[in-house]
Amino acid sequence: MSEWQPIETAPKDGTAILVSGLSHGKRYIDINVWRRNEWHCFHPEDNGYTVPVLPATHWQPLPEPPQ
Repeated sequence: MSEWQPIETAPKDGTAILVSGLSHGKRYIDINVWRRNEWHCFHPEDNGYTVPVLPATHWQPLPEPPQ
């Protein structure tokens, strides 16, 4: 797996990426995509729509899915 990189270097071309940030003093990990000039993530409880998320500090490419 790749090393974590600063969020400022993340692709903003619609590629889904793994992100990490802080929320209430705890580290979180999520899958995000850059849309409409901000980061969004997938929420199954919202019928699959993307919604803005907490600010991420780091990112890395998603791992390859299993065969």
